[in-house]
Amino acid sequence: MQRSFFLTLLFLSLTAAAQQNVDLSHPPATPQLFALGIISTGLGERDFAISPDGTQILYTLQSPQGVFQTILEINKQPNGSWSKPVIASFAGKYSDLEPAFSADGKRLFFSSNRPLSGTEIKDFDIWVVEKENGKWGEPENIGAPVNTIADEFYPSVAKNGNLYFTAAYKNGVGKEDIFLTRWENGKYNEPLPLDTAVNSKTYEFNAFVSPDEDYIIFTSYGRKDDKGRGDLYMSMKDASGKWLPAKNLALLNSEKLDYCPFVSFDKKSLFFTSERTGLKRSYPGKAAGVDELIRSFTSAQNGGGDIYWVSFNSVISSGNTEQATGVQLGSYHYTDTAQVQMSRLASDIAGNSATVFNRVKNVIGWTNKNFTWTFTDYQRRTVKEIICRQGGNCNEQALVVRALLKELGVKTRRTAELNIQPENPERQKDAEKRITEVGNRGSVFGYRHNDHVWIEFFDEEKQQWIPADPTLGLIGLENWVRSRIGFEPRVNHAILPSADMLVPIAVFALNPDGSIAENRSEYYLIESFNQVYKNRLENLQAWKQWKEAIVFIQLKCRDAFEGKDNLHKYSGKIKKISSFYGSLKKQYSGS
Repeated sequence: MQRSFFLTLLFLSLTAAAQQNVDLSHPPATPQLFALGIISTGLGERDFAISPDGTQILYTLQSPQGVFQTILEINKQPNGSWSKPVIASFAGKYSDLEPAFSADGKRLFFSSNRPLSGTEIKDFDIWVVEKENGKWGEPENIGAPVNTIADEFYPSVAKNGNLYFTAAYKNGVGKEDIFLTRWENGKYNEPLPLDTAVNSKTYEFNAFVSPDEDYIIFTSYGRKDDKGRGDLYMSMKDASGKWLPAKNLALLNSEKLDYCPFVSFDKKSLFFTSERTGLKRSYPGKAAGVDELIRSFTSAQNGGGDIYWVSFNSVISSGNTEQATGVQLGSYHYTDTAQVQMSRLASDIAGNSATVFNRVKNVIGWTNKNFTWTFTDYQRRTVKEIICRQGGNCNEQALVVRALLKELGVKTRRTAELNIQPENPERQKDAEKRITEVGNRGSVFGYRHNDHVWIEFFDEEKQQWIPADPTLGLIGLENWVRSRIGFEPRVNHAILPSADMLVPIAVFALNPDGSIAENRSEYYLIESFNQVYKNRLENLQAWKQWKEAIVFIQLKCRDAFEGKDNLHKYSGKIKKISSFYGSLKKQYSGS
């Protein structure tokens, strides 16, 4: 009966999936269900892998209580749509799970309890299957010394063939560990556990290693800083090739089991499995109905496991991980500005970055990690003084980033924005005091709004200015738009109340003297906003109100910025813009 019910749900789920599409282009800034109703269905999905060319997705479908698992695949069609999920050609007879592509996409590793001969299931081993003429061949057991009489799980393979997997061997560090077997001279060497920077006395399992082996993401259970039944952690290698102590990826973790990480080959998205739920604990008002319970128990977030995804850049920038390249500020022990060698520091942070984007990414990642955000005190400091201080407000952090990027030959300019924030009488009082000191320029912050500073860098190849926010760790137009203007959750900063930045209402590129060089408001808040959302916003009823309001308010913001007008006079208009934005978000969600 249970098997029949499971197969019925599977059939209904796959039939519905055939009528929908999968979008891999816009990973959210915070974890969200991936392909809801298509891949994340409530049937118990886990594990995830995308082929290096981005045309095939494999994941595991697991029965209740993990009695049976099989690998499903969907394929990208010539018209850009995706096929419905089907059981992979090599799977479906025994429990197969945890698929992992090789870097060239020609081989797929997975764990299975299929027999070497006969029909009796055995312990779980690592198997590999090769793609021949676009089709999967027959799987082969990779054999000793990797596979033993114990279970081997969750393979992850590097470019050089080195294989990482999970096992509970007697020579391990803890109760379950991450092991590495090196591929040398056409064969695997004896597996060895990773050191205590990764493994502990408790449980470590299901590790994803990057193709270049410069970072590893895994789940651990039983550590002092875990939230629940297992948290995701990340370790990176230092310059000498040693693993740094793993850190909890707090952005991803819940009170339930979070595991099975995978980073797409283009490094844009991180996928993982979570057993977090959306189930109600009680129905104190109206008693639950049968239909409601069935719908809740058979939908995503029912605790059986779902696939989540998030921008990998958000993970790196969340302040919970070490940077992949560059150096830690503390290692320089700057106590005097005479010690600061800007050229050397910039070079160390940039590492081997070959592109402008990666240089900016490394510099912003470094400052975002190593600088403490501080409130504005209106003191003038040099770049070296800010570095020695190891902190500053958004404007000071932007100054440091621009100085470092100048050393690296990257053209930048300071950018100021005004944004809507929750009503704050204390901020209004501070602004009124500031107005008495500097005039109308002090009105750029107030009861319902505040100012913020970031940078733009010039991409010579694209011949365009690109946004980058040192304080929030945002880089790139689409990432900035979705995280700052769009409808995704706002970036959470450890100190700065960044989630209060509802939406910008004006953006100005600045000259070196602080005057406005270019009004970028309509470019970001109208043109780019609509473009990033596939021009769907312009068809919404609230779009006209939003567009007209931005055209109006950005001129008043410019006048305030230049000291010509008091922006506090337009507080009511700013409140209306907040309402227009709320309507736009609601209409988009319902479209």
